[in-house]
Amino acid sequence: EPHRYYSSMSVARSSLSAAVLLAFSVATAAAQQSHISYVSLNPCCIAPDGQGNNFIVSSSPLPPGPSEELVAMTTITVVKVDSSGNSISLFTFPAGNDGQAAAAAVDPLGNLWIAGSVAVSSQSYPTLGLIAKLDSTGTHLLSSGTFGGLDPIGATAISAIAFDPAGNPYLAGSTSQTDFPVTPGAFI
Repeated sequence: EPHRYYSSMSVARSSLSAAVLLAFSVATAAAQQSHISYVSLNPCCIAPDGQGNNFIVSSSPLPPGPSEELVAMTTITVVKVDSSGNSISLFTFPAGNDGQAAAAAVDPLGNLWIAGSVAVSSQSYPTLGLIAKLDSTGTHLLSSGTFGGLDPIGATAISAIAFDPAGNPYLAGSTSQTDFPVTPGAFI
């Protein structure tokens, strides 16, 4: 059983907020005879930028390559839309083996952070938490990396991200990795 290190209420609120914002964006776009066909399949989340715009984040598998792999290579797509649902920018970057975006949030400086999971190899294990940071336009990848242990049969996934007023990120998710890095005196 993976160790859970997040609050189910905060995940539920994040999921509900994303669903409400997506429904609002679609309803607003439909009412104005606009469409959001530029949003790729599997949207996971919407992150408001504080200026009336929203980032819509999604994960999509890449077209199959010449060799068969056990897990699919994926991309993460970020579309920034204005309050009318019109596309301001579109950016796609590779997310690795079976990479999945699960959460997004904007920091106090306006940068978009995306969190999720990615398989280390085409064998699907271990799975690590994925973290990517884009600039305020959503078109430049500033940094990306993974988070978790080296346990070859373990899995770590990040399912929520938030910021405190000082701009410090807080990540929540789950892990089954026996060597997951923890601070001294951690509860689990």
